[in-house]
Amino acid sequence: MFQTDDSTGTRTVSLQVSCGSIPVTFSNPARTNTTSTGSVVIAGGTGIVSNLYVSGLEVYVSTTACTSTSSGGLIVPIRVGIGGDVNIAGNDKTTSSISITSGPIVLAGGVGIGGNFNLGGGAKITGFVSITINISISEEL
Repeated sequence: MFQTDDSTGTRTVSLQVSCGSIPVTFSNPARTNTTSTGSVVIAGGTGIVSNLYVSGLEVYVSTTACTSTSSGGLIVPIRVGIGGDVNIAGNDKTTSSISITSGPIVLAGGVGIGGNFNLGGGAKITGFVSITINISISEEL
């Protein structure tokens, strides 16, 4: 099926491409910011066996276990913005942290917490502490 609407330049095409190992190129430079515009619009699902390279950003998705920031699962090499809840399953490590480089979760940068923080174990602070609120201590020091 091939249709052209000359007044808008819209083309609707239904085709099957089989080129073996020859790459298929779409050279229309149309940019997109929706799911219904751009050089290629796919209305159904898309299965991609290998990597997906998007405008300088490589995103890898696999079912391989993640063992670092560059292997397995979902890898996004730059910042990620998440607008909803995040549930992380699979980290069942219960080893206690004994330093800034050990424990089930290790962050090299800082942590900003806008709400409550509940700590069930001991705390070791090796840097500067600044407290700008009242403190209530329920046991003797």
